[in-house]
Amino acid sequence: MKIRVSLVGHVSSADAQQVINDTRSSAKGCSHLTDEGGKQRMNLAPLPLPVMGDDSTVTRIGLISGSLSECVTVGLVRVGTVSLTITVFAHDGYYPHMLQEVAKASVSKLQNAQR
Repeated sequence: MKIRVSLVGHVSSADAQQVINDTRSSAKGCSHLTDEGGKQRMNLAPLPLPVMGDDSTVTRIGLISGSLSECVTVGLVRVGTVSLTITVFAHDGYYPHMLQEVAKASVSKLQNAQR
């Protein structure tokens, strides 16, 4: 399992919120993606997890490329003007609880830094 966290600072909380809103609607509106040759496929499903930070959205992504596959859980969390992207990569399943643990710690650190 591998976990990646990235932060983006936005000009305003409305700009950061737009990232959350766009990601949420994209995951709901497009559940399957394939490349032109059909060799790579992504299956997306929103996960109904409790809100983290000021707002959040979590998507489960199944990546299939030939005989290789990977399970990815991606969470976007807004804290004020910052959007956090937390990605959990695994070959044996989805780990939303790991994403929640990392998000909780990250949100706490950001909130303390903003005080």
